[in-house]
Amino acid sequence: MENKMLNFIEVKNPRLLKIVSELANKIWNEYYKPMLGDFQVRYMLESIHNIESINKEINDGYKYFLLQKNDQNIGYLSFVKRSETKCTNNRICDIKEMGENDIFLHKLYILKQFRGLGIGKAVLEYIIKHSKDSAQIWLMVNKHNKSAIDAYERLGFYRKDNMQIDIGKGYIINEVVMARELQQYQVS
Repeated sequence: MENKMLNFIEVKNPRLLKIVSELANKIWNEYYKPMLGDFQVRYMLESIHNIESINKEINDGYKYFLLQKNDQNIGYLSFVKRSETKCTNNRICDIKEMGENDIFLHKLYILKQFRGLGIGKAVLEYIIKHSKDSAQIWLMVNKHNKSAIDAYERLGFYRKDNMQIDIGKGYIINEVVMARELQQYQVS
């Protein structure tokens, strides 16, 4: 898939916020229920992936983009340069090695029928194009999400650490922290 086939629409209005929240509901219920269970998925959707939370993250410096292919909404992503966030999100603040100009890929969620088509590569190229002064891209992925970990490793990310994060209501998420150097960027 080439970048020109994928459109990145910056989320800047209530209509787009609603679309992203609806995509989150669809993707999380389809993909994460078997991994995390119904109650945790419902809690995370209500507390982290709702319109108010997304809008708060945008106000904290995170960039959200709706992903479209052939005018169809297929997913969304969020990223932020560490120096441009208020650091109210523990996930980014807890990565001690992360430099001020490094990028944190906060969210990348794609509808099932569009996975495995090179969208991750196109997203990485897009972020790099807009991150000229950054040394690394960082991300966190659930340690049980083997397919995502494998995909990120194919894109040149490597494992840096493991973290446990208390997200409230007795839920602890176990994350693999991954990073990728940008100076040596070349997606195979």
